[in-house]
This record gives sequence, C-alpha cells and structure tokens, in this order.
Amino acid sequence: MSAIIVCGSGPSLLKVPFDEVGLPYAAVSTAIRFTPLPAYWILIDRLSRAHQRDPSNPAHRGPDAWTAARDRRLKKVGPADRGHFFEKGFENMTVVPRRADQSFLGDGPALSLKFNRSMLFAIEWLMKCAGFQTLIFAGCDLKMDPEHDLLGGLEATPKERRQRVIRSRDRAHGVELRWLAEFHEIALAKGFRWLNWTPGGPLATILPAFDGHRQLHQGLGGEVGIASGLHRPGD
Repeated sequence: MSAIIVCGSGPSLLKVPFDEVGLPYAAVSTAIRFTPLPAYWILIDRLSRAHQRDPSNPAHRGPDAWTAARDRRLKKVGPADRGHFFEKGFENMTVVPRRADQSFLGDGPALSLKFNRSMLFAIEWLMKCAGFQTLIFAGCDLKMDPEHDLLGGLEATPKERRQRVIRSRDRAHGVELRWLAEFHEIALAKGFRWLNWTPGGPLATILPAFDGHRQLHQGLGGEVGIASGLHRPGD
C-alpha cells in the first residue's frame, strides 16, 4: 500500500520532519517554498508572490517557484480548465480535466470541480490518478495563525483590515474542512486511508494521527522509520 505526505503551507509544516521519514511528499501550491525535492508540485492557481522563495528565510528550503516550474525533473500537475496559467515556463506539466458534475473519486478520468481549492484537487489526483492509497497530511492547519503567517502580507496590512483578512481566510478554511470531512468518508469507503501529521490543527478531529499510527505498529522506540503498511510505490 503506497503512501505519500501531502504538504500544505501551514506553520505546522515546520514542526514535522516530513522529508526525513523515507516517504515521497507532494508540495501543494505555495508549499513549494518549504519542500526541497518534492515528488510532485500540485497547484491550480497562477504563480504569485506567495509562491516565491525568500532566500533570507531559513524556512524556505524549497526551490523558487519559477525555478521549479522550469525544472524538467519535477512533475507538475494542474487542472486543464486553468491550463492557460501553465502554458509558458512550465516543464513536465500534466493538466487534468475536471467536471462540475463529477463527484469526488467518481468514475471516468475527470476530477471533481466541487470546490476550487488546490488541496482538494491535489488529494483527489494523488488517489485517483497517481494511485496512492495512504495520504499523510502535514502543514494543513486550516486556521489562521497571525503570528506565524507563512504566506506573508499580514504584517503590512492595516489593523482594521487585518481582522477582516483573518476572518475571511478562516471562513474559507472552515468550508475546506467540511469538504475534507465529506471526502474522507468517501475515501474510506473506497479503501483509502488518510492520516493527520498537522499538530494542533482541526484535521485531528476527523483523521487518526500519523505519529500514533507509527507508534502502534513500531513500538515506542526512537527510530523514525516507516510504519508497517506504509510503503513507497513499488515496494
């Protein structure tokens, strides 16, 4: 059963050794800045400042977005209906059809257009098209932490607008969490497994913990290793 770590851009991504457990990992959208050598970069949006690497920030261990776009070794994935975002400067890019009437993990090659979020697109592609049976979510905080805003911008936002920005982002996070809860039930029914490696985030209310899974199968030793049943593709 193959497994992959799905990396979001939440501050908790910096709290887990996602690149040290021997599993492949995918960078979702702006997470490319924090993920050295990901197996995939999955995004639905046009590149912006939020995707760019800041060389002075030690948390930015991944490639600059435009460098990653031109890197033929890195597989990029995006939706065909937004293919015009990826026509220039993107090498080794795969675009995938989506349909508004397509259910999550439904029949046929198209993916769902139920909600336009990079994370939801990424998880369906990783299961349905890439064939991963186990998804481990890291950095998927789904809540704003104004003191550790990895995407930046809040520090320059006037105070009266700052709270509106935070509330707006958190409303979007709440909608995404509800979709994830619904899609998780569908994934479970189809034999997939999702695990949470996002410390302190709301995903813990709907997903079992990756650390708990490793301890259950490996004991409480200090070895980081891969838990029983979590294999790389082809093992």
